Order: sequence, then structure tokens, then C-alpha cells
Amino acid sequence: MTESINRKKSKFQEVITIFDDKIYLFPRESGRWFYYFRYGNKTFKKSCGTTNLQKGREISIRDYMYVRDKEGLVPKRIKFETLCGKFIEFKRGRVKPNTLTDYQSNVRFLTQFFNHKDIQTISEKDLELYKEWRENYYKQHR
Repeated sequence: MTESINRKKSKFQEVITIFDDKIYLFPRESGRWFYYFRYGNKTFKKSCGTTNLQKGREISIRDYMYVRDKEGLVPKRIKFETLCGKFIEFKRGRVKPNTLTDYQSNVRFLTQFFNHKDIQTISEKDLELYKEWRENYYKQHR
């Protein structure tokens, strides 16, 4: 794969091609980078959610690889706390009240640690750090 970045000018804006010209990156008026690529007969166009070109490049390649490997849709970015809230609402009325209370307690600590992190960015190392943090929290608050 070509790792160089090729800059081109379209009639509207600057367009950068990467990944053997398979992915097109372009800035919007807000300064945020967007990507565009085709895979099979589908077109994918999405905001990278950043004004940093290098991060935009990484996000667009990650999403391209996801589509290529899974032949699925580009994953939607969702914050950990949002996912936990949806989980609790899904479980409400489906589990016993004591079970729901246990879920809410566990979610409280998970959300406190992972805060506003996108779920796609949580790594094995983050999980190990959470375990350490939780053990120390327990020792300090007994």
C-alpha cells in the first residue's frame, strides 16, 4: 500500500488521496476532515470528527479496513457513556429490579473511568488500567 499523501485541487477544495488512491480526504468549511471511498458498489462518506489531518487519515484508513475486512458498514462513533445509558434502558423492564440495580452500579464505575471515550478506541490496555483503577478505588473506599 502506498503511504504517501497525494494532494489534488478540485474545483471546490483541496482533496488528498491516500491508501493507493482508494480514500479521498477533504476539509470542510469548519476545518474538519471528511473522507470518501467506494467499496464494492457502495459509497462511504463521513466526517472524521477532527481538524487534524493525521488523525483524519488514521480514522479514514481504519474505517476503510473495517469495511474491507467485514464487508459491512462503517462503524458509528458512540461515546461509552451513551452506550451504557442505552444498555440500562434496554435492560429496564427485562430484568429483575435487583439485577438492574447491579447493572447501574457497575455502569457507574465503568462510565466514571471511561468517561467520554469512543467505544471503538477502548483497547486491551484500557481494560487492564480499569481493573487496576477499580482495585485501588475499592481499597481506598472500604
